[in-house]
Amino acid sequence: MNKLFMAFLFAGVGLASYWTGLKHGTGKLHQEVSYGQPLESPKSNLSEIKAPGTKSALESNGRKTPSALTEGRTPSTPPPKRSRKDLLQQVGSNDPLEQMSAFLQLCQNLDDETIKVMIEAYEKKDWDGIDAMLFLNYFTYAWARHDPIAALEWSKTRDPFIEQDLVSEAMLSGWASVNPQAALKWARENKSIRDEEQKRGNELLIGVMKGMAETDLVGATELMKELDYVLYLDKAASTLMASAWAKGEQAAIDWVDSFPEGKARNSAFEALGKRLIREDIDRAVEWVDSMDESEIKTNIARETAEAMVILSPEKAADWVARMPVGEARSASMERVVSEWVEQDPVATAEWLNQFSSDQQIDGALAIFSHEIAKKDPQSALQWAQAIEDPKRKERATGYVKKYFLKKQKEKK
Repeated sequence: MNKLFMAFLFAGVGLASYWTGLKHGTGKLHQEVSYGQPLESPKSNLSEIKAPGTKSALESNGRKTPSALTEGRTPSTPPPKRSRKDLLQQVGSNDPLEQMSAFLQLCQNLDDETIKVMIEAYEKKDWDGIDAMLFLNYFTYAWARHDPIAALEWSKTRDPFIEQDLVSEAMLSGWASVNPQAALKWARENKSIRDEEQKRGNELLIGVMKGMAETDLVGATELMKELDYVLYLDKAASTLMASAWAKGEQAAIDWVDSFPEGKARNSAFEALGKRLIREDIDRAVEWVDSMDESEIKTNIARETAEAMVILSPEKAADWVARMPVGEARSASMERVVSEWVEQDPVATAEWLNQFSSDQQIDGALAIFSHEIAKKDPQSALQWAQAIEDPKRKERATGYVKKYFLKKQKEKK
């Protein structure tokens, strides 16, 4: 925020006069004349940016197509197939590409001896970070397809707070991809201690669901309905949404609609919302606009606004301004303000001034006052005092006053 706000402070006379107007009561949120007046929502002046066509993109940067680059060349012969001994040696290589290539080839055709050597290589290498996660994910998935019981016994030797959950999930996914019923039976019989508080299901089912999803989405969905802990539900929904979405948007919507009211349905809705945001944010906006006011709409609207404001604050602000008054609009407004004030505090202030002063915008006002407090505590205090809810106003003004008093001391 600091660099942007420094730019804001150096904006000159226009900015100074704006804050002065707030100080003397000319800012709309501080004058009764602006309350409740219908104002047009600000229109976005940014056009949609479409990806250039392949031909024009290649012509514009002068690059040649792959066929042009290889014209006249003799096709290279594929590298000779390496022996298992060579591959096992290369798993310990310091070259990450060579290491991963050898590692994936070995995973395609595991046997007991290869598994033993790969475990030794992993423990000797003492990998950490992404290297360790990749190894554990792919190797344990492949191992469980070959010998799931031995793989799961090994998983018990891993760090229970770092590796064990990852390993168990990957193994059960691999096992379920070849024998879902056996994997499911084992998962039901081996609930972790941390799941004793749950009435139904446990996190081991997520691995089974992942393995089943490609071939039996219906069966995997029924397993998801057994989960009761929201964290596991959200993870399961994200996993199964990938398989549902692969069948098309309508199939994904139908999948969400297959859930009865409850936590699982909420998680499925949020997974669909996140997918729409990634794939087509305008489509996500349409979907949110079609919803009735609810907790689900509030959550998805907030995430949509958060993604949109990064791409175009004006477009996000225009959408939020058109939303009907309610929790979804309030939550979305907070996300817009928290991001936009970092980029352009003056434009954010002007946008906020178009709304009637009521508790529906209290959250946005609190965020705005907090963000400008360090640089302009006097104006921040005025914005905080525009908050309607007494308790929220007290908290916001208390926060701002610390900077206000600090500024006063610096002047003396």
